[in-house]
Amino acid sequence: MRTSTKKWCAILSLLTTFLLVLSHSSCFCEAKTKTKKKVVLHEKHKDMCRGLPTISRKHEKSLQWLFNTIGEFKIVSSTPQNEAACWMFRQGKSVSPQRYALAVIYYSSKGDQWEINTNWMTMKNECTWYGVRCNVFKTIVELDIAYIELKGLIPRELFLLSQVQDLDLHGNDLQGT
Repeated sequence: MRTSTKKWCAILSLLTTFLLVLSHSSCFCEAKTKTKKKVVLHEKHKDMCRGLPTISRKHEKSLQWLFNTIGEFKIVSSTPQNEAACWMFRQGKSVSPQRYALAVIYYSSKGDQWEINTNWMTMKNECTWYGVRCNVFKTIVELDIAYIELKGLIPRELFLLSQVQDLDLHGNDLQGT
């Protein structure tokens, strides 16, 4: 009886070891798959800016942030959010949340038709754009774009301007809350 008990213990021990090895290898495969999904994100959406620019690996981190913060659908569809993201990618820089928010405001309110849009959508720092005031750290603290003929929707991306203490949009033709 002792011999058969030892055999069963040995078999159970081998089976347990086998199951442990198998479970660790499947975890490794899952981790590898998850990593691969992140890497292919830029490949999946390489033409989201209609080729200008072609989205590449250097855009991966910004693309992940945009998808997580704004949502994949809004970024890849024909929306002001897509226009703003592509504009930033064309600049060759990583996405700055406050610069991105201003770009969405511009595209969602027909910025090219504003009465005054000095420096908007240029390579100049957004603190020099008309109606934008920043603190010494170049963080936007005031946005005064009243009475310059904004038309369209107030974008939810305003939440990205978390340090704004004074926001003035009145005297425009804006919709939304």
